[in-house]
Amino acid sequence: LFEFLVEIVAKLESSSLEKVSFYKQTTAFLNHIKELNLYDEIYITGHSLGGGIAMISGVQTETFAIAISGPNAKLSRNTFSPPLSEVDIDEYAFNVLPAGDIVPMIDDPSKRIEKIDCRLNDSGFLLCHMPLQTFCELNYVCGSKGRPVPCACAKEFGYAEPTRVVNANSEASFEEVCENPYLK
Repeated sequence: LFEFLVEIVAKLESSSLEKVSFYKQTTAFLNHIKELNLYDEIYITGHSLGGGIAMISGVQTETFAIAISGPNAKLSRNTFSPPLSEVDIDEYAFNVLPAGDIVPMIDDPSKRIEKIDCRLNDSGFLLCHMPLQTFCELNYVCGSKGRPVPCACAKEFGYAEPTRVVNANSEASFEEVCENPYLK
């Protein structure tokens, strides 16, 4: 029923929707890149609206798409030109869904999703939608594997500070790196 209602609204608003169909340029660009046959593998990614566009274009071109907090496209799949198949959505679209973020709650998700925590739920849904917070959470859960953790992860969001930060010039404490703008 919801899918039918989405299609009816899309048909009624088709001229307005055509003006904001940014995925069409992205899909054309991906098709062009694929025609050049320069790369063995191509991935497309984006955050928020960019993630939604990445998933639509990825599905249309059979290119693996990774979205961070992107709106999904299962219910609205028949409103795009060309339409998206549910099978292709499940095959090519991957979305990271931070808890408390309302944007990825738009439409039904594909089967390829990763739900992650948002340690800022008390601060409101907008902070859970921010890409830096999501990056910090992914970095925390997956591990930095020796790479430096952004200062903002510890300073602004309360993640644990690493014991050492190593860069090309010296070994410095996390505090020293975060205080020196040239070492960040």
